[in-house]
Amino acid sequence: MVSDIEKATQFVVTIEPKGDNDNIPSDAKILVGDFKGTSAQLSFSSVVADLTNVSGQFFLATPTDNVNGVDNGNDEFGVWFRNSAGEEGLSLPSLAKGWKYEGWVEFDGKTLSTGTFSKTNVTDDGNFYKGSGGTVPAFPGEDFLVIPNQVPLTGITLPAKVTGKKKLLLLNPFRIMTLLHFL
Repeated sequence: MVSDIEKATQFVVTIEPKGDNDNIPSDAKILVGDFKGTSAQLSFSSVVADLTNVSGQFFLATPTDNVNGVDNGNDEFGVWFRNSAGEEGLSLPSLAKGWKYEGWVEFDGKTLSTGTFSKTNVTDDGNFYKGSGGTVPAFPGEDFLVIPNQVPLTGITLPAKVTGKKKLLLLNPFRIMTLLHFL
């Protein structure tokens, strides 16, 4: 209604789930701006996070199949967002409600997720391709060792080496913004 638009003080663009018909905006805001007259200057960083000072590093390892903590020498199959001293490897801002980070590795044009996470010092929600007998570290990352039955996967054979592959860190719920690109 015209009267509602004239009373508006803020313009907000959200990402809504497929099939959403409830007319309630989701928490996944991507742009917001206050009206000044009949226009609004829209901003991404004030809604999701200020991404100007992000940094990160990763460490190659496969801790999920290191039985009794013994390194089995296949570290080229795993990538973990931590540094070589075993500390957090990512410096990322906290995200607004409705958003998460997600790590990816590109294998010859196909990508596999390392999982989503909100904090850089805890295990992410992935670890689909992990080995057995070892432990999952308290950092985002993944060992690309086995294909579980519940994950349909074509065009990639595991174990798969992550050396020389692109490692990406993206924002969810949409996957168009690359924050960090590791080689």
